[in-house]
Amino acid sequence: VDETGARRPRWGRNLSKPPRARRWPARARTRARAMNFLKNLASDLIDDQEAFTNLTQVAVVDTSACTTVLSKRYAKDSIYTHCGPLLVAVNPYCTLEGLYDQAVLEEHMQLVPDAARQPHVFEMAARVYGQLMATGQDQAVIISGESGAGKTENAKLLLRFFAEAACSAGDGLHHRVMGTNPIMESFGCAQTVRNDNSSRFGKFVQLQFTASGRLAGAKLQTYLLEKSRVAQLSAGECCFHAFYETLEGLGAAQRQAYAAPDSWAHCAYLRGGGGATRDAAHDAAKFGRVREAFEHIGVSADQQADIDQLVLAILHLGNVEFTNGDEATVAEGRARASLDAACALLQTEPAKMVNGMCLRRMKAGSEWVTTSHTVGQASDVRHALAKQLYSALFEWLVGAMNGALHEHHTGLADDRLGPSIGCVDIFGFEIFESNSLEQVRMRLSCKT
Repeated sequence: VDETGARRPRWGRNLSKPPRARRWPARARTRARAMNFLKNLASDLIDDQEAFTNLTQVAVVDTSACTTVLSKRYAKDSIYTHCGPLLVAVNPYCTLEGLYDQAVLEEHMQLVPDAARQPHVFEMAARVYGQLMATGQDQAVIISGESGAGKTENAKLLLRFFAEAACSAGDGLHHRVMGTNPIMESFGCAQTVRNDNSSRFGKFVQLQFTASGRLAGAKLQTYLLEKSRVAQLSAGECCFHAFYETLEGLGAAQRQAYAAPDSWAHCAYLRGGGGATRDAAHDAAKFGRVREAFEHIGVSADQQADIDQLVLAILHLGNVEFTNGDEATVAEGRARASLDAACALLQTEPAKMVNGMCLRRMKAGSEWVTTSHTVGQASDVRHALAKQLYSALFEWLVGAMNGALHEHHTGLADDRLGPSIGCVDIFGFEIFESNSLEQVRMRLSCKT
């Protein structure tokens, strides 16, 4: 109402001014033009998504949009994409020609690149190394993902870049660092239903540099080896590569001396998965590369022979069978021959091995009592022995590599230790119908 008490129109004194409702069509047209502009812009962006190099370029960041960008880039063989400071890698499951050539590596080693670098594992390594040199502080790289995502391959490529960028020409440390890869793959990786080269252990590599950025040494730490795989396999899976490679790579004289089985199909521990297939030529070639890596890290010929004997001894133990129900004894025939072969390779007496697997000693009061194992218990003891032998071999190999990678002096004036780069390769856990204790531990470790 006004001063006189008369009621004013709802839209004020000026009766010629249209009400708010009459001005809505103009605002609606403005909003429509804005929406059309945004739709056109979004359409242009969607059409050009394969050109995105960073997932932060997506207009609406959600799972669907990011997956679409990655899929379009994958179709163009662009398997690497930035996501802010992260690098997303999509496994191509094939060899992309020229992607990791020496020329590509040297291009990423340039301090001032000729053009903006595209997402690449070498680009990530160059960024980490550049940050190390710029700040003088320790750096860390975490490689994570499910089994088959490509963690092992990208970890090798990172080490390759750091070794090339920070080692002098002809430096033996470069060969020793790179030599750890085939050894770890052979004795720590296995073929699973999801991945032909799945890491069955966790790994932390620390690269130590001098103040001027030269690689001075390295240290390897492993954890949670899935040693249960030695004695128990799921359908369609294989044991650790080392078993198959040893059977295919040994010469005729060694096979005869070690009483090696004719093929992995004759080994109970290796055929337990059922339905698994192997490429014999590939296994034999890998055996040769592992021998070369052993030489780089200083494992002598006698030590290599000991490794082969231990691997075959574990396979012979897997062929030992028991009989007689509640009082287990070693079966005759092939089982006894396998026991004798295992004992010969382990340099122990068969009678002591039989007693260790078939009998147990317990203390009752002040006296020791010896009782017999059942067949099931004796089999469990045999499995435990095989797994412990392989675990001890794996730990010995890690120690041998650390001894070869120990910090050394370059003889230069700048030879004082500076920062380091830590690379964590988190193993990819897998979910099965029946999960072992190691699988549960891996999942918990990944979450923590």
